[in-house]
Amino acid sequence: MLALNETGDVVYGIHEWTLKYSLCVLLIIALLGLAGCREPDRKANAQLAAVDFEPSDECHICGMVIANLPGPKGEALLADGRVFKFCSTYELFTWLLQPENRHLGSVVFVHDMSRTDWNTPGNEYLIDARTASYVLGAKIKSGMGPSLASFKSEEDAKAFMAVHGGHLLGYEQINLEVLNRGMEPMMTSENSHANQQ
Repeated sequence: MLALNETGDVVYGIHEWTLKYSLCVLLIIALLGLAGCREPDRKANAQLAAVDFEPSDECHICGMVIANLPGPKGEALLADGRVFKFCSTYELFTWLLQPENRHLGSVVFVHDMSRTDWNTPGNEYLIDARTASYVLGAKIKSGMGPSLASFKSEEDAKAFMAVHGGHLLGYEQINLEVLNRGMEPMMTSENSHANQQ
């Protein structure tokens, strides 16, 4: 209700004041909601479950049949439903770290190699790649690229390193430079093998 004071100015009643400030609060909430839309929806992505590897699946990068290669595999699931599967964790990270793929809001899975066979990792042992521990450069044959073994716990990764060697890494420590350094022992052994022939 509007009223006039002694000088003739309009005085707002309680209803007009409440409505005015309620609209301001709603506008602020709406703007905050829109600002949140700029980031990938991590909560929605967190609900995406790992997709089984099938015997005929081919690697998104090299095109090889994934089941034919040893070692841990990886997959990236996007919120739009696309699934990219990789014959090795090395190739998964090579794809994931490309500038055009870094902000897709993907959920990433790898095998927990402490619980499954190295030559034929089982689908039931896929874990969240972002919480896994990794051993790069172990002396054990893996799919494409250097061995990048994945484990649910750091203790299991260290036990694997004691037998097979390599370097312990967390998810955030893996970048293209680290992956390229992981290639150095492979290239050195390939060059020495070529020189022997």
